[in-house]
Amino acid sequence: MKQVGIDVKETREKFNRMLYGRADELSGRLELALARIDELETRRKETPDDTNVVKRLISAKKSLDTNTAGMDVVLGLMETLELDTGVYRTQLVTATRDISSGLLDTGVAVSLLGRTLKKGTDWLVDSGPKYLVKLLLLVGILFVFSLRNTRRAGGARKSTRCFQPEPVTACPSHDCCHNL
Repeated sequence: MKQVGIDVKETREKFNRMLYGRADELSGRLELALARIDELETRRKETPDDTNVVKRLISAKKSLDTNTAGMDVVLGLMETLELDTGVYRTQLVTATRDISSGLLDTGVAVSLLGRTLKKGTDWLVDSGPKYLVKLLLLVGILFVFSLRNTRRAGGARKSTRCFQPEPVTACPSHDCCHNL
């Protein structure tokens, strides 16, 4: 087009905006599809006999597949034009669970690692205290029983010092057996 004398800068910028808009729209659709699948999976576990839930789940998965395919095409176009696709590629890898397609891009890998660490810390903040209390309680119980067993073992050693196989009424060499 430049050879003919037509300025393509404005058209290219408009096309880039359209690609970003489409990527944003597909990103929202992917989030909705993933949330819907999670909800339907939970509902299916609660009522496994409900065929409507199964049908809706299949429909949601098809919608997810369609939107991931569309997102892959848009991201391919964006990468051809050397536009930033890191955020969208991370979401696509999360949606498809196909790690191999996104790990070549360091931005995607770092973003996935950041998401994983954030989810881990969120879980630790939410559930950590509950499990910490359980762990401390378990350690406390084990400690009490170990103290109890060491005291009991020490007492058992004292009582077995004077043990002899034949019945003896008293042992002249030890004071512990005079009370028998």
